[in-house]
Amino acid sequence: MKNVFILIAFCLSASGFTQGHIPKCNFDSLYLNELKSDKFKELLQSEEQHFLKYIAVKSGIPSELTIPVVVHIVKNANETDMSISDEMIFKQIETLNETYNNQNTDLVNTPDFFESSIGNAGIEFCLATVSPEGYSTNGITRNTTEVSVFSTASNNIKYSSEGGVDA
Repeated sequence: MKNVFILIAFCLSASGFTQGHIPKCNFDSLYLNELKSDKFKELLQSEEQHFLKYIAVKSGIPSELTIPVVVHIVKNANETDMSISDEMIFKQIETLNETYNNQNTDLVNTPDFFESSIGNAGIEFCLATVSPEGYSTNGITRNTTEVSVFSTASNNIKYSSEGGVDA
């Protein structure tokens, strides 16, 4: 019994001298602080986005694709009432993006026959910012011509030799 009493007394006194974990170097505390930082959280979010894109590519889900476009305005020099503003072009690009990404407001008007084909194509259109020659551009060209009527059958609007503009 005397031995048990000594053992209990020793355990109680030894427990009073125990200490918490003391890092052997400053790295542990620096590392823990770094894990809590906003910079580290941003890195984690970025890595997660890249991982999700990788998974989407591997699973065959289309990823976001941005297609730069150029809008060519071809106007007869004698036509005075045809005016297409930049705002009208911006609105059409916006409408195009809404339609390709399943966000257009008139989606409820889709005929039943096509409902199974509705989806988000993952494509975004934007006005080009660089010309084929490497110069800065706003993605809109305005051209005058002597041709008064263009034909969809011949597509003469797509050729400068026929009064239009080369694509």
